[in-house]
Amino acid sequence: MTAAFLVGAVVVVYGQELSELEPLVEALLRDGVHEVVLVDNGSPVAFVHGRQGDGFTYTVVSTGKNIGFGRAVNLGASYLSSFDYLVVSNPDISLTSPVISELLTVLEGSPNVAIVAPKILTESGDRYPSVRRFPSTFVSLIHGFLGLFWKGNPVSRWYRLDGLDLDRPISAPWVSGAFFVIRGSSFRLVGGFDPKYFLYCEDVDLCDRVERLKFDVVYYPKVAVMHSQGGSSAHRPVFSLYHHHRSMWLYAKSKNSFRPLLILEALGISVRFLTSLIVRKVSS
Repeated sequence: MTAAFLVGAVVVVYGQELSELEPLVEALLRDGVHEVVLVDNGSPVAFVHGRQGDGFTYTVVSTGKNIGFGRAVNLGASYLSSFDYLVVSNPDISLTSPVISELLTVLEGSPNVAIVAPKILTESGDRYPSVRRFPSTFVSLIHGFLGLFWKGNPVSRWYRLDGLDLDRPISAPWVSGAFFVIRGSSFRLVGGFDPKYFLYCEDVDLCDRVERLKFDVVYYPKVAVMHSQGGSSAHRPVFSLYHHHRSMWLYAKSKNSFRPLLILEALGISVRFLTSLIVRKVSS
């Protein structure tokens, strides 16, 4: 089926040795991807080099500095020769069975679907919360605070879609950027990821912009990938927390122009950031 169109993949690398990515690259190529670009976001030297064989192309692009996840994906996509579909993957994803071919079947069978994502499992086999509702001001504030101390609170459960059967395909509000496939025409139409998001919320924003153009996002749990989460973030917790909350603020500003609510969100996000730092310090 995949011979009828071109499938490209971009993997953003930060802190991993490129040799560690060989199993993922090989799995992507076996699963229908024609061209893979690894964007090295951590090397102090900018360079581009490629390897070709068996009809596939494997390119490494080093940015020379950390330019952020979304911007790195956009850069990697620009180095693909051509693609009808784009696979976006974290470097710590494992494909243990055919996944992409199944996701492409969903896209090919439903022209209005722009993005499709599989179930994501943790290393222990639990379902990673990779599909959620869009965060309103109320949900952001309540989930943000209660979620630090009471993960099973009703607002957080609603936000995480815990009341739905997530073992069945659903039309999703937004899906995690850890692994998904997007239609190339849709990616180009929305201009890719918004580069103002350095880390976090770029996937929320992308799905939001896609859906505002009346396209669909689908969560398809009939296939799954494994995510060894927290690789680079675990080594730089304060850096990650800062950018998480910065991105929350940027997204809030993009969705709300009512000044009193923006002030409330700014205060809430600031207090949550400080609280998260304290909780991390106490628990470490």
